[in-house]
Amino acid sequence: MTNSQAVAAHYSIKGILDTIESGLKQVGADRDSVTIDQLSLVDEFHIGGRKATEHFFPQLGFRPGDRVLDIGCGIGGGSRFAAAKYEVNVDGIDLTDEYIEVGDELNRWVGMETSVSLKTGDATSLEFEDKTFDAAFTMHVCMNIADKRRVFEEAYRVIKPRGVLGIYDVTKYGAGEIMYPLPWAASAETSHLSSAGQYVKDLESAGFQVETVTDRHAFAVEFFEAVKAKMASAGGPPPLGIHVLMGSDAKTKVTNLTSNLINGLVAPFEFVARKL
Repeated sequence: MTNSQAVAAHYSIKGILDTIESGLKQVGADRDSVTIDQLSLVDEFHIGGRKATEHFFPQLGFRPGDRVLDIGCGIGGGSRFAAAKYEVNVDGIDLTDEYIEVGDELNRWVGMETSVSLKTGDATSLEFEDKTFDAAFTMHVCMNIADKRRVFEEAYRVIKPRGVLGIYDVTKYGAGEIMYPLPWAASAETSHLSSAGQYVKDLESAGFQVETVTDRHAFAVEFFEAVKAKMASAGGPPPLGIHVLMGSDAKTKVTNLTSNLINGLVAPFEFVARKL
């Protein structure tokens, strides 16, 4: 099994749509009335969810009518929010077939089939022409990819001159043994964490000018402490949440990630880089 196949298998969860629909009923919604804000509880599959997205996207300079690429789109939460908030057209690609199938259906639920287009694809070999996109972003994707420079080279190729690439990823932060499983990997075999400094080097080697690097470690710790407190008071996880996309061992994955964050072993960072 190749690394790409192993990564796709890790994220393949059966019955995602049924679980989402069941959760919607518990919060008084259904496929005909659901909003992207309600879906954000489950479809923005990264540390901090919507709050993190709202901090990240304004840095990317989206303009109405832009064509934007979402590299590793998951079930399309980031794509839908970008399209709705900034009036852009988004193409999303992801390795996991189930995610694309679910994402397409969610697009239909919220009437965004024309502004958001999702398809199966590989971040290291993008099936788009040169200089296609005004901007691109990727959130919590490169932790599964050893050759990050290749991802950035492909992004550089398909972005127009002066266009921006935004990255929101978990990075290697401090020394020590990282606990697994984690939301993005069952073991170290498919987890390829790099330091923030290495991200900068790889981006520059791909041709980008790195404009900003933002440490979001404190935000992540606060986020998971709040999640833990909320779950304790509610007696368990909410009907809709990122645990839906993590499978039966979601609790262990979140517990390990929280421990790794608190112990200073990993941290999310934002990077904004421009094609010259």
